[in-house]
Amino acid sequence: YSFVILPCLNPTGFVRGSRYNADGVDINRDFNGIAASKEASYIKRLLRSQQNGYAFAMDMHEDKVDRLVEGIPKQNNPRDFYLYEVSYDRKSKIGHKIINTLRNNGIKVYTGKKVYYCWNENGLVWKPRLVSSEKEGTIEEYIQRYAMNAFTTETPT
Repeated sequence: YSFVILPCLNPTGFVRGSRYNADGVDINRDFNGIAASKEASYIKRLLRSQQNGYAFAMDMHEDKVDRLVEGIPKQNNPRDFYLYEVSYDRKSKIGHKIINTLRNNGIKVYTGKKVYYCWNENGLVWKPRLVSSEKEGTIEEYIQRYAMNAFTTETPT
């Protein structure tokens, strides 16, 4: 197997505790059209260079529990781990195996009915793969072109 690891996609934002890079761009939302950030531009170029694609992709995020989301009271923000998964169909999803392993190892998993506006299945928010004509915007949406299963972990900070 070959692995591609990008340890910190937004180093300037990470240091400042912000989702925005030093130029004020939200890198995670910079994957539609021509990227405004150097970081997203590099990631897109790297992914395109891999001819065979990937068995899976894992994008590790963290989310502030006091983040303001329009229409969602702050007290309803998840305070435990949850996972987004994108796969071809419900039969090919494997995220529950990841969730169960974490839970069995003492990690608290978010079990509320919804994560913001998405249905939550005991810590897993599953979405079908986008069809190629749909617009991408986030790294999660963009990486679907290259991976059979795409995961985004969310841990509260």
